Amino acid sequence: MCLAKGDYTPATVIDHIKPVENGQADPLFWVQSNHQALCRDCHSYKTREIDKRGYGAKK
Repeated sequence: MCLAKGDYTPATVIDHIKPVENGQADPLFWVQSNHQALCRDCHSYKTREIDKRGYGAKK
């Protein structure tokens, strides 16, 4: 279930609630309480919004 939509859209992505900056080297990468299940559409939307604000994983 996609937690962002609150319906039964299949969750296909494990999202980091608080973005991580250094991939697996970032301690928050592994903290389960920092994970949420989202569908791909919601994850893509969230990532675009975070990138617009300039916050999140550095690329």
